[in-house]
Formats: sequence, structure tokens, C-alpha cells
Amino acid sequence: MTKVFAALALLAPVSLALAQNAAAPAVPGAVPAASAPVAAAVSPDTVVIQVGDEKLTAKQFADLLGPQAAALPPAHRAQVGDQIVQLMLLAQEARKRGFENDFRVHMATQQALAQILVENVTKPYDEATLKTMYDADKSKFEQVKARHILIRAEGSPAPAAPGTKELTDAEAKAKAVAIRDRIVNKKEDFATVAKAESDEPAAKTSGGDLGFFGRGMMSPAFEQAAFALKDGEISEPVKTQFGWHIIQTQERKTPALEEVKAEDAQRGGQKKITDLIAQLKKAGNVKLDDAFFSAPAAQPTMPALPPGHPAMPPAAPAK
Repeated sequence: MTKVFAALALLAPVSLALAQNAAAPAVPGAVPAASAPVAAAVSPDTVVIQVGDEKLTAKQFADLLGPQAAALPPAHRAQVGDQIVQLMLLAQEARKRGFENDFRVHMATQQALAQILVENVTKPYDEATLKTMYDADKSKFEQVKARHILIRAEGSPAPAAPGTKELTDAEAKAKAVAIRDRIVNKKEDFATVAKAESDEPAAKTSGGDLGFFGRGMMSPAFEQAAFALKDGEISEPVKTQFGWHIIQTQERKTPALEEVKAEDAQRGGQKKITDLIAQLKKAGNVKLDDAFFSAPAAQPTMPALPPGHPAMPPAAPAK
């Protein structure tokens, strides 16, 4: 269900749930319901909904709902159709009342356009394109297995453990340097130190193990350091938005083409949109008002009121 169509949830959560359930993947071994007829075959250009001068074709209806459109039983399809009619009626009335220029309408259009772009950009590569890319430069698909210790610094988006002292950036770096010395020079076990010292919650059980990951899956500074290390080598402290990291790259591999296909289908889309956003930020004139988006200033305290002021409670009588 696209985010565009999710607006109908304001009108008909039941109908949306029915539509979403129709799109749910089949459970292995499950017997398909015989009582769920699909939509009758019609021309994509057939007008299936008309509200005033606005028309919606069968293709547009299918695009709006996605793959589940054809699988909707007639009764459920009629419910969803009625909700679209309601949405169109309310939108037309909003235009008549002059709400079309409200800034929220502009932002809703922005969201819809962004969603359509994401859906198109994040589609998996076709097999021929992926094979060409793979054969041209297999190093792009290289993966490393690494582990790390995170020392959180103030301002980090990573949650602080209850009761822990908030470290400044300089204090966090100094602590990371000291921990690296314990591992490199005093030969303490990396995983044991990670369990005791890392501010990443999962490290308490994983020893900081991140498993294998490819390019574009970590913060740029972290990725650059991890891929630059030799197997078994431990990095100097590396700064990211989360704090200071000590990274050890353990091994690396170049997955087979079949693994790359599976990875592209599962995670490739996110990398594509992340890369696109990074490119657009570099090319675009993007500005954020630091004063507006920074943490709010501390509220001033009220000055003390003098004794006898009308707002002060009366003094207790002397004993």
C-alpha cells in the first residue's frame, strides 16, 4: 500500500486493512481460499470511478493500490472504491472552500512525489544490468566482517545508558584512545572489552560483532576505515555522529553474483535512495537555520519576590 493511498485510512481503516491483507504473501503450505474471486478483466483505460469532472481509470486504481488491486474480492473492492469517492468529494469541496493553497497541501504533494520517486529508484536492478556491473568491477560488491567498540559523545543520537556520565567529544575520544591501548598494547580481548565498555547496547552480548556488511551500509567515516584496514588490524579512534569507534576488520569476501542479486532485492533499494539523497544534497542549495533547529535555550527562572509581596504566601506566625 503506497503512502498516497494511506490517506484513505482517515476515512476507512477497515477497507484499508482488507486491501492490505489481500496483498499479504502466501504462507508456505497454505491452501488458497477458493471463495476470493478477483477483479474482472477490463481495459486499463476503462473509467471505473467518476466524481464530477474527475475520472479514475482501472489502471490508476491498480497503481493506487499496488499489486493487491486485482486480488481484492468484489465486496472489498467496492468498499475501497467508495472510500476513494469520499476522498475525492472531500478534496473537491476543499478546493471550493479555498484550501487548495494551504501549505499542507503543498507538503502532501511533496510527499507523494517523493514516494513515487522512491518506488521507482529502489526497484531492484534487472539481471542483465546487475551482471554487467558485477563483471565490470567486483570490488564494488566486496564485504567486510568487522566488530567495533562505541564510546558515545554528547549529542549522539544513540541513547545513553541510564546513570552514565555524558562525555564531551574530547572526553569520549580520550576514553577511546585508552581502550584501544588496552587492546593493542596490553593485549586485552577485544570482545571482552566491548562487552564491558561499548555504549552500543547490542555489544553487551555480541562483543561488538557487526557481521559482514557492504559499501553504503554504514556511516561514511566508519565504512572508509573498516574497508581500509587489513584483516585483524585495529583502527585508531574513528569519529561518526554516534561518537568514537574502535574498529577491527576481521575478514573480507566478494559474494557470488547470486548473493549479490539477493542482497540487491533485499537492501539494494535503500542504498540507491541514500546515494541519491547524498548527490541531491551536494547539488542543491540546502540550508537549515541552526538557531531554529538547535536545542532550545534554558528557560529563565523567575526572580525572587520580596517578602510581603502580594504573590508571596503569608509568613508563619512566630512561636
